[in-house]
Amino acid sequence: FELEHNRALGFTTEAEFVADAIASLGDRPPNAEHVVALNRGSLIEELGTPTPLSPRAVEVAIADGAILVDARTTDQFDEAHIPGAISASAYDTGFATKVAQVVPSEVELIVVAASDGYELEAADLLASVGLRVRGFLAGGMTAWRSENRPVKRVERIDPDGLADRLAAADEIAVLDVRDASEFAAGHIPGSLHIPYAGLLERLAEVPRDTSVATVCSGGKRSGLAASLLQREGFDRVIHVADGGVGTWERRGHPVESGS
Repeated sequence: FELEHNRALGFTTEAEFVADAIASLGDRPPNAEHVVALNRGSLIEELGTPTPLSPRAVEVAIADGAILVDARTTDQFDEAHIPGAISASAYDTGFATKVAQVVPSEVELIVVAASDGYELEAADLLASVGLRVRGFLAGGMTAWRSENRPVKRVERIDPDGLADRLAAADEIAVLDVRDASEFAAGHIPGSLHIPYAGLLERLAEVPRDTSVATVCSGGKRSGLAASLLQREGFDRVIHVADGGVGTWERRGHPVESGS
């Protein structure tokens, strides 16, 4: 049965087997070498307890170069968030890995969570992939807003809303932030393809003179990409949420395939 059905047994050389085995792997995470170095070092039994920070202390830390990771849902982030924060929901699978794709391993992070206690879990997840967590915003966004500190928002639409805007000839650049294989399988015609992990290195390819709508398969990666663009000074960012390219296609909108 194995000889007849196991495709791995059809390879004639080890090189063919290895090439096939790694063909479906995603890109190597940028912090992979850092994680390997940690694993080769002394055993870390305690990840440490992040420090609760007041809104003023968070403001000072940001000025010192810390990056704010908003671990709430993308809905909450889009509605209101601290300027300069990036959106990566700790409720989603792969939370820490997504953050590690877009922030340098040497930069200190501050967590914003939706409820007391959850920021500790989010901080542990980030530390487990080798990221340095300086602390968390004590009291979350409630504490921040109670002091009338500034907030920003991201415009949020669903795939049908995007279709309506494009049909109305609105000047919108559609930015697909999925992996290359996903994009090749089917994407919105005319969309620009930059996987979210490489977005910061390719910002020059993203137009600044028009609105930019980020899209993925479900709305999570596109939310992270939208927050990165806003952090980098793009002021007309749209987050395509509550679905992605698959939803777009299922609702009868056109797609095209190929790289």
